Amino acid sequence: MTGEDRHTVTVSSDLPVPAEVHLSCTGPAMLARPHVRLDPGGYAVRELTLLDLEPGRVVTVRADCALAGTGAGTDAVVLGAAPGPRNGPVELLDGPEPVTVEPDGAGELALRLRNRTLDPVPAEVVAVSPYGSWDLLPDPVVPVELPAGEQVTVRVPVRAPLSARAGRWWALCLVRCLDQVIHSPAVRITVR
Repeated sequence: MTGEDRHTVTVSSDLPVPAEVHLSCTGPAMLARPHVRLDPGGYAVRELTLLDLEPGRVVTVRADCALAGTGAGTDAVVLGAAPGPRNGPVELLDGPEPVTVEPDGAGELALRLRNRTLDPVPAEVVAVSPYGSWDLLPDPVVPVELPAGEQVTVRVPVRAPLSARAGRWWALCLVRCLDQVIHSPAVRITVR
């Protein structure tokens, strides 16, 4: 996108209580009237203008919501990318690789991620493996803050207990960020 690209952002609630919403975005964007008060079941429309967004980059629009008497929550939408699994806020550049460990040994599932947005974004990597191999992934959930526009390597520890029996299993990693979920390729974990 070059020049000005105009969008509308609609914020709505299906809750029976009022909500206060603050919309925010950074980078080359302007958001008209970012504070929204929603009546129960209400909605509001705001204008958003993107200015000279570089090709391949995306902007996130965050909605931080405080509900009367019930707490808060955050949601986000990604603008500037065509729909599809490879066009969200995070890109999986490579990884993980197969891992071989000895009993009482350690390894890791390493993934290299790139934040395509102009904002830092929270994400988490979740390692998934079949029943019977869960003890090989002692900390399967790794939270990470991805700096704006940067690449980061996230490491999920693999550890075989001393009592581990020899065998082969598989694991894959889910990368969850905002409204996106990426599945890595499945790789082999071998205990010798």
